[in-house]
Amino acid sequence: FYLNHGYINIAVGEPRRIFHNHRKTMEIRFPLTEGDQFRIAHVGVSGNTLFGKKEILKAIKTKPSQIFSRKRLQKDINNLTRKYGHKGYAFAIVTPQIVPNIRKKTVNLTFLITEGGLVHIRKINIAGNELTRDKVIRRVLGVQESGIMDTQALQDSYRNLNNLNFFKNVQIVPQQVGDNLVDLNVKVKEKPTGTFSIGGGYSTLFGVMGMATIAQNNIFGTGDSVSLSGELGGFITMYSLTITDPYFMDTPTAASLSFFDTFMDYFTYWNSALGGSLSLTRRFGYYFSTSLSWLVETEQIFLVAVTPQQAQ
Repeated sequence: FYLNHGYINIAVGEPRRIFHNHRKTMEIRFPLTEGDQFRIAHVGVSGNTLFGKKEILKAIKTKPSQIFSRKRLQKDINNLTRKYGHKGYAFAIVTPQIVPNIRKKTVNLTFLITEGGLVHIRKINIAGNELTRDKVIRRVLGVQESGIMDTQALQDSYRNLNNLNFFKNVQIVPQQVGDNLVDLNVKVKEKPTGTFSIGGGYSTLFGVMGMATIAQNNIFGTGDSVSLSGELGGFITMYSLTITDPYFMDTPTAASLSFFDTFMDYFTYWNSALGGSLSLTRRFGYYFSTSLSWLVETEQIFLVAVTPQQAQ
């Protein structure tokens, strides 16, 4: 707390115990020597060659005249480490040099950067995927063999693997195998990806209905999903089948093919529909996509003769 509010010389003394109520309760006191509050006088950087001084200082949130904060300083160190890691300098080290001026109650802060070299990935090893195929895992990784080890891409890879919802546990562990060379060990633990649900309900239009759905989101370990659902009642029958390939022809395009068959009894007429649909979704990066869909449907309506007695 004190170090986050400029008290860089805070000192905590030996705690003292004070007993009360005939030693039934005890009070512990920690003597503090706060010292003076220090502000930032100057922020500098040294050892940088990949980025210019202005660009690095722009990424640093600690500014002159601010009260010194260890928490803010640690965030700056993390930001600079990520900045270098994003460019493949995964072993870059950022060390803060803090020089206090006791008389002026200020500190000069310099970020000493040891950039290291550009780190490359020699090999990506995948383990634990008893069902899921290797290519299903590799295609969602933001890094590749012989490429640079972008630490931001590693974080994205971890997120992408978890978002597949195929694994109960995901680990990506870099292993240094040489100067500026690493192997990536991707370890996963499979979890069940099939689901089955059943339910029922009542509608004033269709009466009592039963519903069931069975789905497999990683069919045969391919990453494709298949879903079959049905709805059955006295006046309604519906079936649908959907097959989705999230990486159609090994491209960032999801293809989904659906078939459906529906029959509804509206008492005075029957409605029957049979058809299918195809949708293609192209992803651009992590946050943008565009979709195109086609629908083919044949619908038939049959009039039903109703006697006066049936209409009552």
